[in-house]
Amino acid sequence: PLRGTPGPITTFTVDLDDAANGTDVPAGALTVDPDADVNVTVTIEDAFGNAVSPPYLLSTNAPGLILDAVLSGVTRAGTYLVFAELTGTTNTAAATLTVVPGAASQATLALSQSTVVAGTTVTAAATALDAFDNVVPGETFTYSVLEAVTAPATPVSGNSITINSPA
Repeated sequence: PLRGTPGPITTFTVDLDDAANGTDVPAGALTVDPDADVNVTVTIEDAFGNAVSPPYLLSTNAPGLILDAVLSGVTRAGTYLVFAELTGTTNTAAATLTVVPGAASQATLALSQSTVVAGTTVTAAATALDAFDNVVPGETFTYSVLEAVTAPATPVSGNSITINSPA
């Protein structure tokens, strides 16, 4: 029988796909929700498409874990790289993974001052967060003033509330 050996490596790519919904992005960028499992596939071929099987290492700058070619546990929103490096060389391939915030599940409220004196204005800033404390952009908040015990307040204007003198 005639046996051939693969030629020099001409194709070396990292592919990512969302394990939950099968979204496959060959040699490109994948966007997922926090805590999604991401399958990592490395393709190494010669000029004729023959598979070449040198050992390689997978790594990432994402705050997660790659085990059995699955990246998991990335809950922090951001853009990360997933790398494959041919063992004993400096040859690397990479793919981009973007983790976007999940749905808003909580909110924080910050006030410009904790003690309010009559005639002063307090500015409020609300921030929407997902289940992993990632900021969720684009959420709209409605502010309102409840009847004050010691002093009435003017209606909310934007993010500002003015406390009036007692009547």
